[in-house]
Amino acid sequence: AGSVLYTANALSTFFAMEARTSGVKGRFSTGSAITSSPFVAGNTVFTGSDGGTLFAYDTTAGQLRWQYSGGGGMLSS
Repeated sequence: AGSVLYTANALSTFFAMEARTSGVKGRFSTGSAITSSPFVAGNTVFTGSDGGTLFAYDTTAGQLRWQYSGGGGMLSS
């Protein structure tokens, strides 16, 4: 993931931020709070929302790759 910080918040937003400058490189709304920490695997960042959706963010393209509604809330990674 290099020099990019991936974070999410309880206000339903996922962010990709330049670690050195804090500039936003990408973001998307999840529709519900995110209390779990993101997980990086290769060029994909995974995070789950309290509303039960798993999101996959493409670090190369800088955008949401896919999302899957699993039903129950995802409160930890």
